Amino acid sequence: MPVLSTVSLPGSVLLQVLLQFQDTSIIVNSLLDMKSSELKTLACDPSGSRVYDVIMFCAAVNEKCRNTLINKLKVFTFSELFYYFCTPVHTRYED
Repeated sequence: MPVLSTVSLPGSVLLQVLLQFQDTSIIVNSLLDMKSSELKTLACDPSGSRVYDVIMFCAAVNEKCRNTLINKLKVFTFSELFYYFCTPVHTRYED
């Protein structure tokens, strides 16, 4: 099975749109089946992090699923996540 190493902008936008539908179970279950390292790749990518934005505020995604996704990221130390979120290479916005 392929491992997620990059996130494309069209793929991210597609997931964001699909998460706006009433039944998000297929998308959310697929995300829950991903490895923690793949979820970190998604979270730390400028395009992929937008998927997390939608998940966290989408009414169709229940709190249990949100917590499970967050818990899967807890295997990483704060310093690892801080590095990925705060270094210029990994920031969402460009000047």
